[in-house]
Amino acid sequence: MTIEDAIWHRLNSEIPSLNGRIYPVTIDQGAPLPAIAYKRISTRRDPTLKSQGQYYTTFQFDILAANYTEMRELRDTIRLVFEDSTGEYMSGAPYIQSIDILNEMDGFDTGTQISTGLIEIEYFYTL
Repeated sequence: MTIEDAIWHRLNSEIPSLNGRIYPVTIDQGAPLPAIAYKRISTRRDPTLKSQGQYYTTFQFDILAANYTEMRELRDTIRLVFEDSTGEYMSGAPYIQSIDILNEMDGFDTGTQISTGLIEIEYFYTL
């Protein structure tokens, strides 16, 4: 089981209203909104921890929504789903030891008139 599998499982179980609208890496063109995509943007393998199977990995969650309020509410929900949420997200998943919210941003795509946002979360976990 990968950290990506664990994140996908947690999002699906904690935000059932997004069923079918959680994507790895990029949101499908024409997907119903709101929708989110998650992707690994960095992995730090501390040499003192690597032999113990411990990693720091940062994921970016991209959010698309019809309006700013909907985007902000979904971003806050994602933050709450993961904030202070340690342990295994499902049987056999990596063990999350700590989580750090690194960044939150707002945006707007003038071409599509879609509100955009992102949240970056760093996971410290053990395989």
